[in-house]
Amino acid sequence: MNHRFLVAALCAALFVGCSQPTVLTQNGVSITVPPGAIDDPSILNVSVAAGLPAPLPAGVELRSEVYEFTPHGIAFNEAVTIELPFDASGPDLDFSDLGVFRFEDLDTMDFIVSQVSGASFDPAGIANFQTDGFSWYVVGEIGETGDDDDATGDDDDATGDDDDATGDDDDDATGDDDDSTPMEDWQGNLVVTDNADVAGFCDQYVSVSGSVSITGPAVTDIDLSCLQNIGGNDGLVVTGTELTTLNLGALAGVAGPVLIDMNQFLATVDLDSLVSAGNIELAGDPITGLAMGSLSSFGAMSLQLNGLESLDGLSLPTSITGDVLLELSAATGPGAFGAVDNYENLSLLNTLAMTDFMGFNTLTVSDSLSIVGHSGDVTGFQSLTTVGADLSIQQVTGGEVIDIAPGLLSIGETLNISGNDDLVVIDGFAGLDVIGGDLTISDNPQLDSLGGLMGLVEIGGQLSIQDNPNLPQTEIDLLVSTIGSGNIGSLNIGNNGP
Repeated sequence: MNHRFLVAALCAALFVGCSQPTVLTQNGVSITVPPGAIDDPSILNVSVAAGLPAPLPAGVELRSEVYEFTPHGIAFNEAVTIELPFDASGPDLDFSDLGVFRFEDLDTMDFIVSQVSGASFDPAGIANFQTDGFSWYVVGEIGETGDDDDATGDDDDATGDDDDATGDDDDDATGDDDDSTPMEDWQGNLVVTDNADVAGFCDQYVSVSGSVSITGPAVTDIDLSCLQNIGGNDGLVVTGTELTTLNLGALAGVAGPVLIDMNQFLATVDLDSLVSAGNIELAGDPITGLAMGSLSSFGAMSLQLNGLESLDGLSLPTSITGDVLLELSAATGPGAFGAVDNYENLSLLNTLAMTDFMGFNTLTVSDSLSIVGHSGDVTGFQSLTTVGADLSIQQVTGGEVIDIAPGLLSIGETLNISGNDDLVVIDGFAGLDVIGGDLTISDNPQLDSLGGLMGLVEIGGQLSIQDNPNLPQTEIDLLVSTIGSGNIGSLNIGNNGP
């Protein structure tokens, strides 16, 4: 069974200003979409799944079909109401034991299963609940999981009751029997501007269906160590707080971006279970400890953490398709970033403590590689064979030699070597024969040798050599004659040495 609802030109496409909700119903499944819930016309789908995408919590028995609502990534501006049919038969059914369970897909074959809060159940067999996103839903009956706490697992006292001192079920610290297990999904966005806003959060919740915003100086000490998933498209924002530690060690999935910035006292960030997220942006010089050891899927990444000396707490996929920007002036090596085989865009800024780039085993950069603000000789990238677009080496200080990428064969667009105060020799590039666009060498006051570029046979764009006062004209003439003027798009040469 598959139901498709086109939410389009019904009451101005449900845009803001539409005064009436739209109710979409078929075969007992109902979706009520309030005014303004959808910004654009959308097709909403509900189908009966072949089975559970993941196991239900222990003791929960199915009371309905498994319904999959798609598209999973849709985010409603206002919560929609869903009604599902379920089996209400049986003389012993206690409606207080019923729950609606949601399966949140982390795109890694892992699921977070949580109980939807606020669901109601009609004796006629209709479950009613609200959500601001789509996923898999099912009605279940929560049964007994065992009450005893003695060594045998049975109840062996004379009264037939549980034999702990309280007379209740099991309230010990072992986590057995009736110790509560957080299961619920916080519905909507979680906004934290004060410690009290999330006091006791972990006593009841493990995930947030919307986005999470943690902001302001009144946030100094919070416990979200139980949080496993954030479903909102705005993701996680932590900014302007006075936290010293951010413990999100159980967080596995964030549907949107992760932004942690401008927290003046924040020293340690634990995201060690994070598997997938949108863009990840972390900034703050006080951060000296970062755990992110499970990451396999994300958009772009920006780490501007000039107090972070070690990257040992990070693990990364071997291929990254989003932009990566690293400003890590205290880091002595690339850590997990060196093990990445393929980047799309890689920018290395102010790598002042990284004496070289020998730790990078990168094979290809499909777009651009930028090294700006390094201190010392530019060496390394020994395995690099291809730069699809641009290679830029700029504002390097304290380094006399560029001896990089001996296996690099081609640069798709431009090579720019500019503004390097102490550069004397351009070496390396032993295998480089083609630059598809421009070669620019400018504002390098100590440069006197272009020896590493003498293997070039073609420059598709302009050869621009400007403002290098110590570079002899004979060195420039040798480069031009070696390549052949007919293999150079155009020349722009001036203000160099005699």
